[in-house]
Amino acid sequence: MEYGLNVHVQEETNKESGEMAELDEEGAETLFQYISGSLEDGTEEGDSDVAFTPELEEPVDDPGTGGTHSVSLEGVPSGEYADFNRVVSFSYELEQGAEEIAPDTIGMDQLGAFSAGMPGFKWEEIHTSAHYHEETGDVEFYTSGEWDIHFLYKGTEVQFSVSDDWFAPLDPEEIFEDLPVVW
Repeated sequence: MEYGLNVHVQEETNKESGEMAELDEEGAETLFQYISGSLEDGTEEGDSDVAFTPELEEPVDDPGTGGTHSVSLEGVPSGEYADFNRVVSFSYELEQGAEEIAPDTIGMDQLGAFSAGMPGFKWEEIHTSAHYHEETGDVEFYTSGEWDIHFLYKGTEVQFSVSDDWFAPLDPEEIFEDLPVVW
């Protein structure tokens, strides 16, 4: 197959056309390209051994403000499905008056990953974690899961699933941009 994906095609289907997404050629191509690209740009062998920062999940000593935030990976560049992307979201609490984000100034919970913006698939998250990168000051999210693809193409049912892992970096300044002026 052109995209290196093992696709199961079923000529006869018991599904009514309204019960599952129907993709045209452009939609199917875009979906296959995106998932194939995600697999190619994904993690290298051993990346899942990244030492995650458990302190990021600890409550901060002097809680000040908090909220929810999401980090999006680049989506499809243009066209009908330009809003198709991968996202990691989380809730956080910052230490009162914190001027930088570090494991002892931020506590995170409710980490989750999803992908949206196109019919015919869903991202089944297995695990999402966060790591504080000492050198850059970035928080890197790692998620593992499975693409579950299921759609109709010209009356033919297309179905497959494939495991994938991806990283989503967060520049901590993004969180400070969303905070109230005085906190």
